[in-house]
Amino acid sequence: MALPGGRCAERRAGRRGRVGGLFQLLFVLGQKASSVAQVVESSRSHASRSNPGAVPGSEPQGERRAEFVASAVEADNREARPAPARALSGRSILVPKEGWQWTADGDPGGENLTLIFSYKLEDRSGNLLANIESQNAPSTGTKFNTQVTLMAAGARDETDGGAPLRYETVSLRLTSLYRFSSLHDQATIRLSSSSDRSDCYRDNIKVPMGIASRDDGIGGSYNTLKSDLGFTFPNLFLDRTDATGEDDIIENVLAKIVFMWGGRYYLCYTPDGTFDEDTNYKENVVSVDLKVLGVKSPCSGGPNSPVEGDGCIENERWDCFFSYEGDGSVSNCEFNFQDDGARPGWSVTSGDRSMITWSSAYGADVLDASGNLNGPDPFSPKWCAVGAPDTGTIFDDAGSPGDMYNAGRIDFATMPAVRSNHSVPFSISACYCPSYDMLSGEPCDGMTGTDANICCDVHQEFIQMVGKVYYWTIRICDMDNYETCAPPYRRVLPQQRFVLRIECPPGGACETAGDNLIKYVEVTADSDMASWKESHPCKITAETPAAEWPTVSASEALSGGIRADYKVWYTQPVKINKSLKKRVDVCYSNSMTPTYYFKVGVVKTADHFGFASKFPAHHKMSNSVNKSTIKYAGGEGSFTLFSGISGATRGPFDATPFSGKAMAYFMSYDRERLWGSGSQLTTMEGHLGFDKTMHWDQQEQLDAQCQRYRPSASLISTNPLPLAQVLGPENTIHRYHTFSGTGQDQYVTVKLAGVVAVCYCAIISQSNQCEIPSNWIYAGRITIQGPMGYKNWQVDVDVVFRLDVDGWGLSSDDRLRLIDNGRECSDNGGNPQGAAFFKTGCPSAMGLGCSIAGASTDIGINVMAAPGVDKNGEAQSNTITGIQIYDYESHLTFAEPIHDLLQENDTITIAYDSIEINLKAAQDETPIEKFDKYKLSGEHAFQDTVQTSDQVKETFMVGHKISNVVNNGVVDAYKMSIPLGWSLLERPTFAFPTVGGQWTRRNKAETAEELKGVSATPTDLDLKVCWGVHDAGLTTYYKQAGMLKFIEPPSMAQTGVYMTSLTIDAIAPTIIYFKTSAQRPQYASSTGKTKLMLRFLDTRQQDGKLIPFFAQDHSYLCFQSGCPLEPGPSEEVIYRHAQQYLCGKLFSELWSEDGEGFPVPTGCYFSPRYRDAPDPGSNGLTNTNNFFREVTIVFDRKNGLRANTKYMMVVNAKNPKSINTAAGPEPVLDLFSMCAEEQGCDRPYMVIEKSTAHVDKDTTNAGDMNSPKLKAGGFEILSPADNGLLNLAEMNIISVRIGGGAGMQSIKPRAVLRMFLWPLTSWDVGPSP
Repeated sequence: MALPGGRCAERRAGRRGRVGGLFQLLFVLGQKASSVAQVVESSRSHASRSNPGAVPGSEPQGERRAEFVASAVEADNREARPAPARALSGRSILVPKEGWQWTADGDPGGENLTLIFSYKLEDRSGNLLANIESQNAPSTGTKFNTQVTLMAAGARDETDGGAPLRYETVSLRLTSLYRFSSLHDQATIRLSSSSDRSDCYRDNIKVPMGIASRDDGIGGSYNTLKSDLGFTFPNLFLDRTDATGEDDIIENVLAKIVFMWGGRYYLCYTPDGTFDEDTNYKENVVSVDLKVLGVKSPCSGGPNSPVEGDGCIENERWDCFFSYEGDGSVSNCEFNFQDDGARPGWSVTSGDRSMITWSSAYGADVLDASGNLNGPDPFSPKWCAVGAPDTGTIFDDAGSPGDMYNAGRIDFATMPAVRSNHSVPFSISACYCPSYDMLSGEPCDGMTGTDANICCDVHQEFIQMVGKVYYWTIRICDMDNYETCAPPYRRVLPQQRFVLRIECPPGGACETAGDNLIKYVEVTADSDMASWKESHPCKITAETPAAEWPTVSASEALSGGIRADYKVWYTQPVKINKSLKKRVDVCYSNSMTPTYYFKVGVVKTADHFGFASKFPAHHKMSNSVNKSTIKYAGGEGSFTLFSGISGATRGPFDATPFSGKAMAYFMSYDRERLWGSGSQLTTMEGHLGFDKTMHWDQQEQLDAQCQRYRPSASLISTNPLPLAQVLGPENTIHRYHTFSGTGQDQYVTVKLAGVVAVCYCAIISQSNQCEIPSNWIYAGRITIQGPMGYKNWQVDVDVVFRLDVDGWGLSSDDRLRLIDNGRECSDNGGNPQGAAFFKTGCPSAMGLGCSIAGASTDIGINVMAAPGVDKNGEAQSNTITGIQIYDYESHLTFAEPIHDLLQENDTITIAYDSIEINLKAAQDETPIEKFDKYKLSGEHAFQDTVQTSDQVKETFMVGHKISNVVNNGVVDAYKMSIPLGWSLLERPTFAFPTVGGQWTRRNKAETAEELKGVSATPTDLDLKVCWGVHDAGLTTYYKQAGMLKFIEPPSMAQTGVYMTSLTIDAIAPTIIYFKTSAQRPQYASSTGKTKLMLRFLDTRQQDGKLIPFFAQDHSYLCFQSGCPLEPGPSEEVIYRHAQQYLCGKLFSELWSEDGEGFPVPTGCYFSPRYRDAPDPGSNGLTNTNNFFREVTIVFDRKNGLRANTKYMMVVNAKNPKSINTAAGPEPVLDLFSMCAEEQGCDRPYMVIEKSTAHVDKDTTNAGDMNSPKLKAGGFEILSPADNGLLNLAEMNIISVRIGGGAGMQSIKPRAVLRMFLWPLTSWDVGPSP
């Protein structure tokens, strides 16, 4: 990766001058040994000595560690350039004198010894760039006032360019006043962690050092050479350079010294080459302390470190984990060297820059076919400062500083997240930069500002390897695929067996002797802390009881095998006895005794149980047919779960397959009122408030309900369901788990429609029972579709009506059938014989519909939907236009005011295909996005029907119960709320493109208004109303929706029809009169609108009895011109378009004896000319049913007819055929006083009274020219007042003079004269005397 920022190319000035003082100690480092050390001058300091006689002691606490640099920079790729070495001015306070002792006497200047470390700075090709020397400089230490600053490092393969920092020359120099005598021929030094000279011979003061070389070139084999001054080679001999025995320099120019640790150290000196207790008096500590910049670890010994300490820091472990393909859990891979909170035993001595990064990823281990390490060198590690860190291929660190992270006293370093598409374990080296500048070869110690920025800005400067970082991951397998585990499962089913495989990172992460363990611990607030912390739950917590092994002794006792690439526990697969969406941490130990557990992953239980569409035929060999999952109340079916899902992208149903036994039972969710007490009994849904909101702890609350164990026998007789069992050996797996008994031959029938909660338990006792109630968990919901049932309808005969059905999961594919009382809906395999008490398809305009129901008559039902039609048959498209999501609920916005179509507590679903999520096309949606769409739709896919793209998707309903949205006390007319929400972090974006969100109401359905009873049902033999489903051309009936009774309505007290003209074909006013009965309280009690319907029984044009015409002034006898008009055969005005003016168009007079007069109508309407289909038994050619027409007056609420009251109406009508009353009065009109709407009366379509009006006069043909008639002016009212008016208040006698025509037109005896007083209903002339 490109590293921004530049490097200072100038040589840094200062700290140069003449060499002064008595004694210099020089270390020279480099890739290859050098025979001559580069001489570097330094200025002499005349500072006074501090406590010249003191024995050097430990350093002060204030200087133990330097401050961290809290910045991270990157540099560009530039070629390294030579830079001259820089000298550090030095001062020493102790000098050698007589004998073996060191003393400060005789050196008034105090600068008598110089200690120098030197190495060769070479480029990658081995070309010498410079000799870099580090020598003692003034220090603020209270014991030693001079100090050499050095750097810890690591080595890499010589073929890769050698160690970046290996000291090769050590020089100890005196001033010209002093010489090393022959007593120092065996001068030797060793590195010490103690400043006390009396400790120099002790082994416990030795300091482990690094790896000097990874290839010593012997025979071309791969070897490692340990550093001088360490555990392996603790003593370093120093040569005298002058054969006369009087030297001012002793040195070793063939040293190979790599400091492994940062810290403060000291040099013990002996002149005779021995360090032991007997000659300890000769030994002393060189009065210069060594400040080594770098990280220190406790690896010199301990349970997790090599016994041999040299180079051990490179084998220190940093065990981290990541989830397979970024599945939620993020490892806290942390480097912490702080004073407070550091990894135990770790510290850092930092310069002005203190940074950490990592190497490129290790290569794969060399393994044989059995997974054992193969060959003498099976590992392929990557060293620090060689290759650039792997970033984009492994880590998701875009936009961050990349491969440079802070590490120090104040700040600690945390590795970036592993990329979400990464799935294999890996290893890297942890690389520390001890404030190193590769161009100058020196540390930036003491620099500030931009001067310090040239250090630790490219990966080549991260020279100290501080351990191997093992990134672990786990894979969840089943009993069949654990060897490949491809693809792995991302979840485990609660209480179902699974096989866990721990994937070993390369480079020796896993032990290979089978001495390893696993345990599962509960997730706590500390679960995500770094695994090395002693308080990590993996280290201090026993295995959770939720991990149920086949045998108790298997807990924390089973090895995962000897393979080096993975550890697997398959001989005794474990169960996690937890609910859905729960977690347990996976802890692993590479040792059984003692154990040292660290976290390697997280096992999560499934998000959801998957439901299957069927009990598959292949599940049991003898079962030759699929049995569909129960969907319909009253229908037999199976209940089956489906799992074993593992896709390329994680989905909500991903989980391991089934094995063994399980139990389940159904619990009523929103039907049975079993929660609460007394009058407060309610459903579980209402009790939990889930009809309004769905809270974050929904699963826990429903688990608790399941654990109360409330299987209802009224809901389902086989509750709990038959046992589910995967046939075969104990660990046999299957994707289907059908609750069909041990013989897998039992099915279930749910008796009540409604949403049921499924409770599940797979911790089964020997007696095939759920071991304890707390093992029951909530597994999901499914709607058992069907009617509420137990409904009673009572309908008056001869009235067109609709049936409404309340229920769950109702659909326009549903059907109703009316059957006789003695039959059952399940007869004939769900095809019962229908009854014949009614007609369907009513009313019919052309005699093609409204026919007597047959044995197989199905009645279609409709559900409210958008787009769709309302209950009146009018199109409406009030779709969903938007959604506002909250944590526990969502608000749907509709295109128009919605409350005329939907009410509170209605249940809706939303068409899946009308929903868009996250602005994606359907083919680009992830499985979780698809699931979120299903959640919003209220319908869910059977998981066994969506595993491949060529399957036909099948779904089941759950639905959303809707509520009003109230803002500031006002109900929002455009919004409804559903109990479904998403947290802010998981919240998707939904839209409803094209026509909007298409919804369907599922709790109510109704037939078309097309049914009509033809005769009353016998007493106690009401018809049964069966509910069924039409599918694939076949209707099957499952459940009784209720009982239907047809009744004859009560009769009016009086009715009659009086035609003002008995002439055939004459259009003349006709008086219709009736009197309501006294015992009809419904007139007063009805709260809705009422109506008076006049059904003219025979309106045939040629043979009819009475045909209504529009009202119009005309002569009393009208045959052709000027006549009122008859409504056309198909002309009509429907109820909702009723208008008051139509009353004036249909009626010429309305009268009542009531003191308040005839109630003022709100409107009138009329039907087209109707005719029922031929009745059964006709020859099919002749329809004996007459045409009829209905004219209706509508009255407002509480303003209708009254009981025991006379009424009259006048209409124009025509009698096209002779009426002969010899056999009795002729029925011409039915009058219905009834409810106008389905609400407001005791029952829908209630007829308060009904009577048939008759004509009791014969009609005749019109007279001819020889018939009697009045002559012109032959009717004259006598004695009119002067103004032409007759005042009946003064005399209620009307005298008239009549005159007949001449001849055959004269008035003859027994002639009848009819005289009508207008308005017709305003006169009461009484009987003739």
